[in-house]
Amino acid sequence: TDMKKLRRNIVMQGILGVSIYGFSLPYTPMRRAQSSVWFDRHKISQDCPEHLESIDSMCDHLSAIVQEEIRAVIPKHRMVIGGFSMGGAMALNLVWVLLLENASQWPLPELLQFHGTADELVFHSWGEETNSPLKKAGLNTSFHSFPDLNHQLCNWM
Repeated sequence: TDMKKLRRNIVMQGILGVSIYGFSLPYTPMRRAQSSVWFDRHKISQDCPEHLESIDSMCDHLSAIVQEEIRAVIPKHRMVIGGFSMGGAMALNLVWVLLLENASQWPLPELLQFHGTADELVFHSWGEETNSPLKKAGLNTSFHSFPDLNHQLCNWM
């Protein structure tokens, strides 16, 4: 585990926040320049195949971190995994991998997705189209839209 990327903060009594940030990787949409990202992609487009090798590699890395935290301090039923933008996509992939590895060993909480309606980088419709098959697969999901929010966190988060 690259512990330099791991940040531990006591948020409040009994809650441990672990923040992991993207890694410096060659990023194809930026002409393979080094960028702080979770995985590579061929281009930023919904009609382009995912770069599965880089996603799988990062899922393996993050899964090891999750397992390490479970062994150290955090019971599975008290764990929350989330992310912003590419980190959100990585969180979805990671949870799916963990779900497949540990099918029915623990109940899944509701999957919450948030998306700004004015997002011009990752279109709002892409978020909706990500949520729909998850819901159809029987996962407990909810999709929340934020009017006029672009590709950013809102100020209350």
